[in-house]
Formats: sequence, structure tokens, C-alpha cells
Amino acid sequence: MGPKLVSTLSAVPGGADDVPLLVPKLGMAMTEATLLQWLAEEDAPVAEGDPLYVIETDKVETEVAAPAPGRLRRVGAEGATYQVGEAVGWLVTP
Repeated sequence: MGPKLVSTLSAVPGGADDVPLLVPKLGMAMTEATLLQWLAEEDAPVAEGDPLYVIETDKVETEVAAPAPGRLRRVGAEGATYQVGEAVGWLVTP
């Protein structure tokens, strides 16, 4: 039996300008990734390009950077597996 998949759909902050932190598709066959480590603290202010978290697939381990500035809201748990395109966190904007 593989790792448990976790859904984060109910953990949406809800602001119109909030930016979801989605599991990126790193290869054609990629369908899921494991969130290995958060690199920024909860509610930390981050700038576009700041490293936020590390994911692991069956082929690669990579850092994912902030796509925009904001305050980090984590919803994904370290060690959990998520589908490509699923939100593991949010950047909340003022």
C-alpha cells in the first residue's frame, strides 16, 4: 500500500487575492509528490522567488519558490502525499 493521499480543498483561506501554492507538475508522467519539508514558517512574510517548501517525486527532490509575495499559510503536512495541482498552502495578501 502506498502513501496516504491528503486533500486540502477545505483549507482555503478564501481571500480574492490569495495565491494557492500548488504541487507543480515536474514531468509528463508525474501525478503526485510528497511534501518533504517546509522552508518558511507559518505566517512568515515572503517575497516572490523565496523558497517555500521541498517536494519529492519518484525521480527528483526540488524546492518550490513563492510565485508571488504574501504571508504563508500552510495547509499541507510534511510527509504527506498530494496530487499535482493540489494546494499545499496559500500566500495571503493584504
